[in-house]
Amino acid sequence: MSGYTKRGVYILSSFVLAFFSLMFTVPRQPAEAAPVEKIAFARLVGNFEIFTMNSDGSNEVNITNNAASDSAPAWSPDGSKIAFQTNRDGNNEIYTMNVDGSNPVNLTNDAGSDIFPSWSPDGTKIVFTSSRDGNNEIYSMNANGSNQVNLSNDAGSDTSPRWSPDGSKIAFSTGRDGNNEIYTMNANGSSPTNLSNNAASEGGPAWSPDGSKIAFSTDRDGNIEIYSMNTDGSNQVNLSNNASLENSPYYSTDGSKIIFFSLRDGNQEIYTMNTDGSNQVRVTNNLVPDLFPTFGIIGDTVVPNNGDANGDGVFDVLQANVTPVVNSVTGEYAVLESSCTSNTSLSIDEESSSSVDAGFDYPVGLMDFTLDCGAPGITASITQYYYGDYDAASLVMRKFNSSGGSYTTIDGATLSNVVIDGDPVLKVVYEITDGSSLDQDGVADGVIVDPSGPGQSVVSAPNTGLGFLGN
Repeated sequence: MSGYTKRGVYILSSFVLAFFSLMFTVPRQPAEAAPVEKIAFARLVGNFEIFTMNSDGSNEVNITNNAASDSAPAWSPDGSKIAFQTNRDGNNEIYTMNVDGSNPVNLTNDAGSDIFPSWSPDGTKIVFTSSRDGNNEIYSMNANGSNQVNLSNDAGSDTSPRWSPDGSKIAFSTGRDGNNEIYTMNANGSSPTNLSNNAASEGGPAWSPDGSKIAFSTDRDGNIEIYSMNTDGSNQVNLSNNASLENSPYYSTDGSKIIFFSLRDGNQEIYTMNTDGSNQVRVTNNLVPDLFPTFGIIGDTVVPNNGDANGDGVFDVLQANVTPVVNSVTGEYAVLESSCTSNTSLSIDEESSSSVDAGFDYPVGLMDFTLDCGAPGITASITQYYYGDYDAASLVMRKFNSSGGSYTTIDGATLSNVVIDGDPVLKVVYEITDGSSLDQDGVADGVIVDPSGPGQSVVSAPNTGLGFLGN
């Protein structure tokens, strides 16, 4: 939608406010979910697949299930996505997917080999290794794949980049000095600095969450071991101290452990250890190689209720049919929950200045969305949550039909005030049948474009919003 300029102004007398505060009680939603630390890793099961599991090794789940080779997973900072490398397009590309494996998207789309992704701490960028220039270089791009930029620009082989926790630096492995060393550079590629300065081969750097240490792998003791050092290169210490091969270190999200893979059991298995090298514990136990483990958190402190914004006790990122978004009208969070297979698009805008609803204002804007419901003709249950203190009794659910510029009231919609994790929330529940008058395309095709899809939907975007009953 375009041209959204109108915002409702709502003035109620103190008498009316007091009246409604006495009339309506606020029920409590289900208990909040607590953030959970997970491990993603690559397992060779004929081809490499990406699995997730709990931090103790339980609940292993194959999330890629693809005939290609998928590897090198990296969790987004908010725990909603995993970036990874895959050759499903014939060459290695960087993809992202939801943490359940849905919605895989090719970001790099380049003829070279693009591998080893790492997210910036704010989740807006991804750094990776690319061979598109004839040698391995460190590139960065926006999280949607745009603005791909060569950062390292060196004739040596630069690989395995990892962003520092404060976003200011990138650690990587490079062969520019004749052997592989651990370097850091500024996030824009400037000031490359050799930290390891050793005649051996070093690789796979990983920052501690507090930014004080870098773990890495090295063969300086005759076999590959896990070392750590201060971020200026001092105090280089062997942590794994094992005669076998140990590789690919990664810190836990709280900085208390390091995860890595080891060949000490005859095949590559995933281990954890304390950051001083003590308490080395085997996490996986099978006859096939497990590689490239990384920690991530599902559930966060940005989305309300630790990432369970609809208060159902399950993290939103684990549900394709639950979508939280920052409401561009109010600046608060809003959530779309549906009974369909997935919510494929969602945005919230102000009422169109070219199609004003003469009898109503819209204090929380108009929610536009598209649903993939699978079966044609299905009746979907829709629940919308709007964070903020709004009086449900003074609102009705309204639909805007963009083709005719008209608004109608949605019959049967219920509006109530609830509390989720201490926050006041307006909750709206109603139903839409695929192909009905509430479905903008009017076709029973398993896709509901109602209240609307954003600009890229199959028809002009309609809108459903909350009308404010006032003068």
